[in-house]
Amino acid sequence: MPSKHSTRTVLFCLAFLIFAFLLAAPCHAQDLDDVGGFRFVTFAGAGTLLTHGHAIGEIQTGASFELSAPNRWVGFDLEGGSVVPWSRLKSGAGIFSFNYTPSWTLDQHSRLLPFATVGYTHFFNFSHAVNYGAGLDLRLFKTSALRLEVRDYYSPALPQTTRRDTAFRIGWVHYIQD
Repeated sequence: MPSKHSTRTVLFCLAFLIFAFLLAAPCHAQDLDDVGGFRFVTFAGAGTLLTHGHAIGEIQTGASFELSAPNRWVGFDLEGGSVVPWSRLKSGAGIFSFNYTPSWTLDQHSRLLPFATVGYTHFFNFSHAVNYGAGLDLRLFKTSALRLEVRDYYSPALPQTTRRDTAFRIGWVHYIQD
């Protein structure tokens, strides 16, 4: 039988998904410029795990599925991946995140797309965390971009188990066209 904790997490995730899609529903594809709408992103990056007063090098990898309306303060993403210490590649943690991710266009051709993000993260077998960060998508082609991002996961569970995972990540963005 599932625990109360895991059931609440699943219910929260489903409620967040429904809320995100209802909020984004008025943003029809015709209303968005060619960088709005759905995106699929893969990423990897190097960073630091800070816990118990010790810093350990780590790698973050994963993918996200995003819905965004640039310059309209609408944007959401679902992210899954892992954070793994370089010194113990078999001892990492899986992550799943729900994020609010607004984005903006800086030029008339939508080649530079900065974004910010903040959200909830579940570290499987560890704890819960808040994640936040910012980045820039540099469009190389009509349907793809290079992503540069800084992301931090902060888990203030208890003083003895506070955890911080910070990384510089590089990703590949694929815009899903209608």
